[in-house]
Amino acid sequence: MTGFAGRVSCRVTTDMGESRVIPAENDNGEVDPGRENTLLFQPSWFALFLPTAVIATGYAVALGVLQLLGKGDGAFARLCIVVLALGVPLLLANALLRYFTIHIRFLSDTIIVHPGFPRRNAREIAYPLIRDVRVSQGMSGKLSNSGTLILELVTGQRVAIGDLAEPHKVESAMELRLDDGIESEERTRAAAVR
Repeated sequence: MTGFAGRVSCRVTTDMGESRVIPAENDNGEVDPGRENTLLFQPSWFALFLPTAVIATGYAVALGVLQLLGKGDGAFARLCIVVLALGVPLLLANALLRYFTIHIRFLSDTIIVHPGFPRRNAREIAYPLIRDVRVSQGMSGKLSNSGTLILELVTGQRVAIGDLAEPHKVESAMELRLDDGIESEERTRAAAVR
């Protein structure tokens, strides 16, 4: 990667998610000047679909055991059927919506954050407004190499983007941009003093 105002010219593909160089197009499909290449980080398939798989497997196994024991017509068996028929498809739909709506796009001067479904609005945050960057990972996040990126702004506000694939790479890319911005700002101040 090059400096703060330069282009990012790397492509990284992972098993659980993808970060890639993409053109930054405006609403007309044209590439915005100065934003020819951007770095995009997306969520982890594994992290989004693991809860659905665990719930579906658990209820399917419970229903199978109840059928084997001859109690497949009881209240718990009906609950298992309802969860498998209604709950699992809803969880799959939620995971799909989140997968296609969560992403972080690094531009030369700002970061565009799409926190994902159910939130609709993207936030564009200039690098000088970001005070701190942290990654939060639970037990499943450590197993799936996914987590939540937390941006602390100079206003005291926090922006959280969950279920990201390889969140430490996102954190490193963000810190690199922030460090380059600080160095650029210091060089500008030093040049103004001379």
